[in-house]
Amino acid sequence: MLPEAFFADRPDLRGPRVDHANRSRTPRFAPCVDQPATLALYREALQKLLKRLPEVEVFSFTTTDAGSGLCWTPALYPGLNGPTFCQRRPMEDRVSSFLTALNDAAGQLGRQISVDLVEIAPRQWMIPTFDHPELIARKLPAGMAVNHLEGPDGHRVAIRRFSGGAGEFAPVVGVPRPIVAMRALMAGGRDRCRVDQVQGFLFNPSQHSCPSQFFAAHRCPLQSDLLQRSSG
Repeated sequence: MLPEAFFADRPDLRGPRVDHANRSRTPRFAPCVDQPATLALYREALQKLLKRLPEVEVFSFTTTDAGSGLCWTPALYPGLNGPTFCQRRPMEDRVSSFLTALNDAAGQLGRQISVDLVEIAPRQWMIPTFDHPELIARKLPAGMAVNHLEGPDGHRVAIRRFSGGAGEFAPVVGVPRPIVAMRALMAGGRDRCRVDQVQGFLFNPSQHSCPSQFFAAHRCPLQSDLLQRSSG
């Protein structure tokens, strides 16, 4: 979702409406990923992120229950919508071109990344974001995945996000449980999972073969350091 001022300047990049019509007072729109110029913006943003945060190599994106702003996705809050020029484009082409653009952007920097675009498991009131994620996976390069199905053969991958048990104190936030986080990391290591986030810390498995090496190497408040560099 981008502010209306952006689309006033670039109306050609306006994608689907994404706000919840029963809850919002102002229509909000996402950029159309079927436009090459939009993909160029994503490539530029990813390259800036990778230059500032070289530790990051695994990304896990969640579509939420709103279709994640992809044109003509049934799960969009207002229903199927988007520009007419891309209405009949197959969803597997739309999603694969987006993830391939991210993969190519990393490759231009000599980097290898993993991206998993995952929809929330549908509830009674929700519509699935992707009807056939296996078709999307078949068009993806290695390292890119949809609903844990990685291209190009659609095999299942394991990417875990560990919260360290902080959610157990909800609605109070910011109370870490390092022992819980460490045990979860050790279990993930035994299962050979890719770990993308640990209580706000980013863990690069190619640099640290076990979680204890990671924490020993980063005795400073790494989370604040990452935030400073990502916004610099």
